[in-house]
Amino acid sequence: MKNNIVGIICAMEKEVTHYKEIFKKIKETKLMNYTFFEASYNENKIIFTICGIGKVNAGSLTTLLIEHYHPDFIVNTGVAGGFDQSLKTLDIVVADKIFYHDVDCRFDNDARYGQVQGLPLFYNANVILNDRLSKLDINLKFGAIASGDQFITDYDKMKKTIDEYFNDVKVLACDMESCAIAQMCYLNHIEFIVIRAISDVVGSSQIMDYNTFTPQAASKAAKLILQLLDCEL
Repeated sequence: MKNNIVGIICAMEKEVTHYKEIFKKIKETKLMNYTFFEASYNENKIIFTICGIGKVNAGSLTTLLIEHYHPDFIVNTGVAGGFDQSLKTLDIVVADKIFYHDVDCRFDNDARYGQVQGLPLFYNANVILNDRLSKLDINLKFGAIASGDQFITDYDKMKKTIDEYFNDVKVLACDMESCAIAQMCYLNHIEFIVIRAISDVVGSSQIMDYNTFTPQAASKAAKLILQLLDCEL
């Protein structure tokens, strides 16, 4: 992959650290309260940054990134909590679609649970990039990611929501940013993909797993993005 402007959005400093180690000659730019790091890799212009935790932070940062850098596509990466009980810590999940698990705008018959009025229920990741990822020599899990402003620890509660409103979807993981990023990409006609490494599995592991495995999980996700950038598209 060459001659693209690639935006990489992470939620936390511990997720973006690996990019600071990988890329050389990094230029820093401050826009409002956000810092953007600019580098080059394989004849691509890379813009990586930290949005902060949650949907509002993610949506604000994505808008700023699109307005100032005009990326060809955006990658949201970092860690996520595994919802599918077959997942293990450090597994890598690639989203085929993203949705909100905490939105309820059903004041009339035009919206489903999870859908913001006038917008899609599901935001679909770029098929070409996902297909390229599927051809890499690495074990990846493809499925849906559910986003919401909650750190999910109660598996039964989350399963009840999924079973009631999204029982036709293979939900692999939960995070707090990716659907807001996807929504802003949709509104601005920017392609996106989401790559998350599992730091903990809801209901099967403890908060200690999140704290222990987050740096390793973030590193795995970062290395996968480099493999994608090395591909010929």
